Amino acid sequence: MSAELQGCEIRQSLGVGRSLKWTFMHHFQRLSLKWTARRELRLAAIADPVVAQDQKQLYRVTCKYIRDYTSLMGRVAQFSFYERLFGLWHILHLPIFLMMVLSALVHVLAVHMY
Repeated sequence: MSAELQGCEIRQSLGVGRSLKWTFMHHFQRLSLKWTARRELRLAAIADPVVAQDQKQLYRVTCKYIRDYTSLMGRVAQFSFYERLFGLWHILHLPIFLMMVLSALVHVLAVHMY
Protein backbone atom coordinates (compact mmCIF):
# COMPACT_ATOMS: atom_id res chain seq x y z
CA MET A 1 0.00 0.00 0.00
CA SER A 2 1.42 3.36 -0.97
CA ALA A 3 1.95 6.24 1.42
CA GLU A 4 -0.76 8.25 -0.35
CA LEU A 5 -3.36 5.56 0.28
CA GLN A 6 -2.34 5.18 3.92
CA GLY A 7 -2.56 8.93 4.46
CA CYS A 8 -5.94 9.01 2.74
CA GLU A 9 -7.30 6.30 5.05
CA ILE A 10 -5.98 8.10 8.11
CA ARG A 11 -7.55 11.39 7.02
CA GLN A 12 -10.84 9.64 6.33
CA SER A 13 -10.90 8.22 9.85
CA LEU A 14 -10.78 11.64 11.51
CA GLY A 15 -14.52 12.26 11.61
CA VAL A 16 -16.63 11.17 14.56
CA GLY A 17 -18.92 9.13 12.33
CA ARG A 18 -16.03 7.44 10.58
CA SER A 19 -14.36 6.74 13.92
CA LEU A 20 -17.46 5.01 15.22
CA LYS A 21 -17.90 3.18 11.92
CA TRP A 22 -14.31 1.92 12.09
CA THR A 23 -14.86 0.75 15.68
CA PHE A 24 -17.72 -1.49 14.58
CA MET A 25 -16.45 -2.48 11.12
CA HIS A 26 -12.72 -3.13 11.63
CA HIS A 27 -13.24 -6.88 12.12
CA PHE A 28 -14.90 -7.11 8.71
CA GLN A 29 -12.15 -5.02 7.14
CA ARG A 30 -9.49 -7.28 8.68
CA LEU A 31 -11.26 -10.39 7.42
CA SER A 32 -11.57 -8.92 3.93
CA LEU A 33 -7.86 -8.06 3.86
CA LYS A 34 -6.95 -11.59 4.96
CA TRP A 35 -9.10 -13.11 2.23
CA THR A 36 -7.48 -10.85 -0.34
CA ALA A 37 -4.00 -11.73 0.93
CA ARG A 38 -4.77 -15.46 0.77
CA ARG A 39 -6.09 -15.16 -2.76
CA GLU A 40 -3.08 -13.12 -3.92
CA LEU A 41 -0.63 -15.52 -2.28
CA ARG A 42 -2.29 -18.48 -3.99
CA LEU A 43 -2.01 -16.74 -7.35
CA ALA A 44 1.63 -15.84 -6.66
CA ALA A 45 2.34 -19.44 -5.59
CA ILE A 46 1.12 -20.70 -8.94
CA ALA A 47 3.51 -18.38 -10.77
CA ASP A 48 6.55 -18.73 -8.47
CA PRO A 49 7.77 -21.95 -6.80
CA VAL A 50 9.62 -20.02 -4.06
CA VAL A 51 6.37 -18.38 -2.97
CA ALA A 52 4.66 -21.78 -3.12
CA GLN A 53 7.30 -23.23 -0.81
CA ASP A 54 6.93 -20.45 1.81
CA GLN A 55 3.24 -19.73 1.32
CA LYS A 56 2.17 -20.60 4.89
CA GLN A 57 4.90 -18.50 6.46
CA LEU A 58 4.13 -15.59 4.13
CA TYR A 59 0.45 -15.84 5.02
CA ARG A 60 1.23 -15.81 8.77
CA VAL A 61 3.45 -12.75 8.39
CA THR A 62 0.83 -11.05 6.24
CA CYS A 63 -1.89 -11.78 8.81
CA LYS A 64 0.29 -10.31 11.55
CA TYR A 65 0.86 -7.20 9.45
CA ILE A 66 -2.88 -6.89 8.75
CA ARG A 67 -3.69 -7.33 12.46
CA ASP A 68 -1.14 -4.70 13.46
CA TYR A 69 -2.30 -2.31 10.74
CA THR A 70 -5.99 -2.56 11.61
CA SER A 71 -5.17 -2.27 15.30
CA LEU A 72 -3.22 0.94 14.69
CA MET A 73 -5.98 2.31 12.47
CA GLY A 74 -8.42 1.61 15.31
CA ARG A 75 -6.22 3.52 17.71
CA VAL A 76 -6.09 6.46 15.29
CA ALA A 77 -9.87 6.36 14.94
CA GLN A 78 -10.35 6.27 18.71
CA PHE A 79 -7.83 9.06 19.21
CA SER A 80 -9.58 11.27 16.65
CA PHE A 81 -12.93 10.58 18.33
CA TYR A 82 -11.63 11.58 21.76
CA GLU A 83 -9.77 14.54 20.28
CA ARG A 84 -13.03 15.81 18.79
CA LEU A 85 -14.87 15.14 22.05
CA PHE A 86 -12.19 17.07 23.99
CA GLY A 87 -12.54 19.97 21.54
CA LEU A 88 -16.29 20.02 22.09
CA TRP A 89 -15.73 19.96 25.85
CA HIS A 90 -13.65 23.13 25.56
CA ILE A 91 -16.48 24.81 23.66
CA LEU A 92 -18.87 23.93 26.50
CA HIS A 93 -16.35 24.63 29.25
CA LEU A 94 -15.63 28.26 28.34
CA PRO A 95 -19.20 29.58 28.92
CA ILE A 96 -19.43 27.59 32.15
CA PHE A 97 -16.13 29.12 33.30
CA LEU A 98 -17.36 32.62 32.48
CA MET A 99 -20.60 32.01 34.37
CA MET A 100 -18.63 30.81 37.40
CA VAL A 101 -16.43 33.94 37.34
CA LEU A 102 -19.50 36.15 36.99
CA SER A 103 -21.32 34.36 39.82
CA ALA A 104 -18.22 34.69 42.05
CA LEU A 105 -18.11 38.45 41.39
CA VAL A 106 -21.82 38.82 42.05
CA HIS A 107 -21.46 36.76 45.23
CA VAL A 108 -18.56 38.87 46.53
CA LEU A 109 -20.40 42.12 45.75
CA ALA A 110 -23.62 40.87 47.34
CA VAL A 111 -21.85 39.75 50.53
CA HIS A 112 -20.01 43.08 50.91
CA MET A 113 -23.11 45.14 50.21
CA TYR A 114 -25.17 43.24 52.79
